[in-house]
Amino acid sequence: MRVRVAVVSAVALALPLSGCGAGGGEAAAAGSEPAAAAPEVSAATAAPNPSEPGRCHTPDLTVTINETPGGGAAGHHGETLTFTNVSAQACTLEGYPGVSFVTGDEGDQVGAEFAREGDPKKITLKPGDSARSDLLLPDPGAAKCKATETRGFRIYPPDETAAIFVSSPQQACAEKDKGVAKVHPLAT
Repeated sequence: MRVRVAVVSAVALALPLSGCGAGGGEAAAAGSEPAAAAPEVSAATAAPNPSEPGRCHTPDLTVTINETPGGGAAGHHGETLTFTNVSAQACTLEGYPGVSFVTGDEGDQVGAEFAREGDPKKITLKPGDSARSDLLLPDPGAAKCKATETRGFRIYPPDETAAIFVSSPQQACAEKDKGVAKVHPLAT
């Protein structure tokens, strides 16, 4: 079983968004690692209702990836992203992470951002708790597309503009209209 740990990166707020809760788009980031910059220190933001925790922010989370045994379909394989709350407070996640393949030292996006599939629900993570998001990744040969070597994934937690890079070298489709991977909403 493979497990990779993420590098948390703060991406300038002026850059376009990728994986916010409901929308798309992709931010380009410069640095020695894809989307690398100095991490910001943050705690979960308090919600207007003091009994409800605020949403999780990028620095509140770590992300790891594992292959999903039996999680694929014909011409695909499955992997699971695990988001862990490393802050000292409970926080919430709702929606889909924004996910794309990246390559090169600058974290250039390869192909399309992942398509969203499934119904999101709001979840609360206490300190140390985890949530998961399943990925369905096409085999470039089965998708009949131009295969490109990638370094891993750029991941935006829902409603965040700072990305997390997760190393996972593999091939992905370079075309934006072929072999589009899928991401499922965060769940416990």
